[in-house]
Amino acid sequence: MGEVLRSLPSLRLFLSQIRSFQMECKLCGSSKIRGSRLRLPDLSHLIFLQYPVRCRVCYKREFVNIFKAFKVRRDYKARQKEERRRRKVQQASIARQA
Repeated sequence: MGEVLRSLPSLRLFLSQIRSFQMECKLCGSSKIRGSRLRLPDLSHLIFLQYPVRCRVCYKREFVNIFKAFKVRRDYKARQKEERRRRKVQQASIARQA
């Protein structure tokens, strides 16, 4: 039991690193990464828990750990939702001024 308690700080550090994970494109170095669509040939990668992602700058497609890919997809969708909300607010303010 004492061993588990001693390892908790390292576990917390590990989890915080996963949460703050930022992926970069291997080709151009951009951090603008999104999940890519699954294709039939990708099934062989899924067996090894690899999922496709794509750079939004240079469009390079690569495979990463499936857990990292799902985090990228979740973050990308959250950014899209925030951008849509921001656009609606801007349009509403423009409509009020007119």
